[in-house]
Amino acid sequence: MRKIICSLSLFFLVQTFLYAQDFGDSISEKETSAALNFLSSDKLKGRGNFTPELITAGNFIIDKFIEYGLEPFPGSFNFYQPFNGKETRTVYRDQISWNARKLDQSKFFYLSSELFPERQTLKDFNVVTYDGIFNDSIYLAHWVDKTNTLVWLKQPQPDNWQVLIDGFRNPGFPPSKKILFVTDSKYPSSLSITTNPDFKSDVLFNVIGMLPGKTKPNEIVIFSAHYDHIGSLMSNDGDGIYNGANDDASGTTALLMLAKYFAMRNDNDRTIFFCAFAGEEVGLLGSSFLASKLKPENIVAMINIEMIGKTNVTGENSFFLTGARYSSLEKIMKANLKDYPFKIHYDPEKGNLFQRSDNFSFAMKGVPAHTVMCSDDKDSCYHQTCDEAKDINIENMVRVIKAIVVSTSTIITGRDTPTRVRQ
Repeated sequence: MRKIICSLSLFFLVQTFLYAQDFGDSISEKETSAALNFLSSDKLKGRGNFTPELITAGNFIIDKFIEYGLEPFPGSFNFYQPFNGKETRTVYRDQISWNARKLDQSKFFYLSSELFPERQTLKDFNVVTYDGIFNDSIYLAHWVDKTNTLVWLKQPQPDNWQVLIDGFRNPGFPPSKKILFVTDSKYPSSLSITTNPDFKSDVLFNVIGMLPGKTKPNEIVIFSAHYDHIGSLMSNDGDGIYNGANDDASGTTALLMLAKYFAMRNDNDRTIFFCAFAGEEVGLLGSSFLASKLKPENIVAMINIEMIGKTNVTGENSFFLTGARYSSLEKIMKANLKDYPFKIHYDPEKGNLFQRSDNFSFAMKGVPAHTVMCSDDKDSCYHQTCDEAKDINIENMVRVIKAIVVSTSTIITGRDTPTRVRQ
């Protein structure tokens, strides 16, 4: 009898383990180490908000999303989601001088996948005239043009003509060239398109990739991490660079490995968003912005990942889930790990960790949103210059990432749905 029980236990262990090991080479120590080392390198100067180095980190994440075959956030032409990180007002990227006068934002719409487009003038565009009301046919007509196109809408347009674009179906790829739509009564004799200086100085960018669900596309599972840190400051030890290897290059690296893994599987029933947030270190700004743009009832679960490179709380082969008592997410994850050699540690519930990371922006809206962690702010290098890649436990990190795969498997397939966080 004992042999039969052991055999059955081994069978279930192997079956569960195979889920994580299917395409398991995609979660390798080599690639995990390479990503973490880049994100926490001195070159990125601590990934401070509003710095060129944070843009470099974002571009690195985007390159990986493109390599894995992810899609941008619905309605976007690239993987960046801009938001004003200094004020609540909207800061527009583009400003236009039309016939030597500034054109109001309600009069134009510019399609360019560049983050900060270079200045363009009238000679850079082929002008096409339409004498009618803007519609999806006009919107798509020049998608594959081989030259930049200025679509001049000479007839006055309805006040909501720009809003209509949100309802148009994109071809699934960015326009081949730049497309500028302008409604104005006068033909352009001169044109200048430039990037608003405030956009460059005040705007931060979330990086979001998506895998559409196969059978439940309107049900969303979010994996997330913040890719910003606190930058470079004066320090007593003469270093000055707050590399943020554990906080949170480790979580961002895990996000990339999960994106690669699920993209290779290509069998997710629910839609998965992979979100790298900016502005976490200055008040959860990026996650708050995204939470305001999504319908919370469509989000089944959010698994945020933070500080998994060290294990001062959990020890190896274990993580804990912040705010575990607020939903049944932990219960589901534990059940999926039952026959897997990995444990979910109890939530220490100290230091308000549940409220201090990007999960909280969504939990406030009732989403089962929690953060996977292995260490906390009691680690001696937390927000110090000694938070460097050389002290990260890569082997355990890989085990944590694979455990996240296994523990969320039934949520991805749609078999399990966590209870909502009580507001």
